Amino acid sequence: MNKIGTTLPDEIHEICLKAAEVNACTLYGIQITDEPLTISVLVDSEKSPTIKTCENIIKQIQLTWPESLSRMLENYFLEVSSAGIDRPLFEIEHFVKSTGKTVSLAYEDNNKKIKKTGILTAVDTKNQEITISIKDSPIKIPMNALQRCHIRSDLKGAV
Repeated sequence: MNKIGTTLPDEIHEICLKAAEVNACTLYGIQITDEPLTISVLVDSEKSPTIKTCENIIKQIQLTWPESLSRMLENYFLEVSSAGIDRPLFEIEHFVKSTGKTVSLAYEDNNKKIKKTGILTAVDTKNQEITISIKDSPIKIPMNALQRCHIRSDLKGAV
């Protein structure tokens, strides 16, 4: 299960940030999933990152990974990819920038997993909650209840 807000040590974040910058990309974010154990480094650039760019970033990360955390690298898959069109939202800035867009999300409410798709209409940074509208009915969801959230692009009819 992927939990929004799961973090790595600051040292790893800095390594990923520098590896992206050296390859003319920006670090969009880092996701950790439990099944399979994966560290996904998501990058962005003016032009969509190529496979070669992602390969270069992963090599840079592996070369600069600290020895003290080598066990983590042995236990997790490490992948680098573009954030993509259906990019995940897991940092508060991602939600703020995506206000007005359609999102699909999963969250827990009273130990029940709920899945919804709607328009992200508001982000309350003070109270750490988002509001989505489904058929003009708003639903407030605490950020700490989110398990996943991503932009939903509708490419039907796209050429």
